[in-house]
This record gives sequence, structure tokens and C-alpha cells, in this order.
Amino acid sequence: MNLLEITKPDIDPDRLALAINRGRPDETLRQCVQENLPQAKELVTPQAVYELWTVVETGPDWVRVEAGDGSSAALTVGPHADLLSPAQMVMASAATIGQALDDAVKRLNQQKDLYSAYVLDCLGVAFLAEAGRAVDSLAEQEAAQRGWGVGPRLAPGSLPGWELSDQKVLAQLLLRDPGPVSLTQEGVLRPFKSATSLIGMGPGYTSGRVGRICHMCSRSDDCWSNEKIVTGE
Repeated sequence: MNLLEITKPDIDPDRLALAINRGRPDETLRQCVQENLPQAKELVTPQAVYELWTVVETGPDWVRVEAGDGSSAALTVGPHADLLSPAQMVMASAATIGQALDDAVKRLNQQKDLYSAYVLDCLGVAFLAEAGRAVDSLAEQEAAQRGWGVGPRLAPGSLPGWELSDQKVLAQLLLRDPGPVSLTQEGVLRPFKSATSLIGMGPGYTSGRVGRICHMCSRSDDCWSNEKIVTGE
């Protein structure tokens, strides 16, 4: 298991406030985001653990992968398993921002400062999304070194047909060593603001950039985290 230390991005509070509110300006929200951003940036510790796995076999709704030590697992990706059919390897990852921000959100809720708690929580979601983009960049680099392309970032619970319960199968193979992300007996990732993903890599992919499946995602109607929220982008 490899550890990726991620530089904290400079999130633009104006862009984030607009993203949260679906493009509708709200001065109270903008000010609250701006006020909470320094604290959020201090609290988060963006990291990711990752491994490159060999794709052993694919089926109509599943893919079997093998880690470097010979351990393997069959992931029931669902009807869109064809998104991994060009893959010779996959980058499996679990990104996190740590526990401190969620602890701060809990304290604000206990103090009945619900609005600040909501905004701070949204900032945590934004930092986690940026950690995922850092994993994307690493996958693109690994693929480019091999003269390969990359597929979209896929995740249990987001890709239609890939049930969230299968995250346990992915995480049990990935999170076998102690690290910043762990898996409970119930199959839940800890810290709470952590997310697993799988990115296909191989000569059959034509793109050098990790794609998005937003149009297919089961949470697309209430998701704002793919908006541009980083300063300078």
C-alpha cells in the first residue's frame, strides 16, 4: 500500500458558495464560507492510499483484480463493467481528509450553530473532492509513463449497478496495512470523509485524462462537488 501526501488546495470561497447554492448568489453563504475556510484548511489532512492492481479477468458485470502479492478479489461492478474492459491495470485508492474537521462539525452542531456546521461540512466535502483529483493526476502520470490512457474514476455507490456494499470487497484488498484510512467490521470507512475509487489504465483507453461519470452517477441530482472551486483553475 502506497501513501500519497496531498497539498492542500487554495479553494475559492466565492466559487464554492456558488457551487453549494447551485449557481445562485447568496451573500450570507459566501461570507460564512470565507470565514470558515481558514479553519477548514487548518483541520484537514488530505491523503490517499493507493495500489496498482493487475486486471486478471473481466465479465459482463464483474472484474477480477490481483494485487502485487498475489491476493485477488472479484469486484461486482455491475452493468457498466465494460468501462473497465480496456484496462490492463487499475489504480485502487482510498482518499481522506482526516477526522479533525468532522469533530469540529460535531462540536458546532452540539453548540446549535447549525449553519456554520453545515458550511464547514461542505468545505470538508470540497477538500475531499480535491483529494480525489490528486489521485486522478497520479493515475494519469502512471499511465503516461507506460504509454497508456486512462478511464473514468469509478466508485461503489456512485456508478449505477455497483452497489456500495461492494466497497468492503475493494477496501479489504486495499486497506490491509495500517494507514490513514481503515475499514470497520461493518464495512464502513474511517475517517467518515473518505472515499474509495478505481481507475482503469491500459493501451485500449484513448484519453490521457481521467473522466467523469456524472451523467450516470446515482447522486448527480444533489452533487455540487465537481464544480470548479480551486483558485486559478
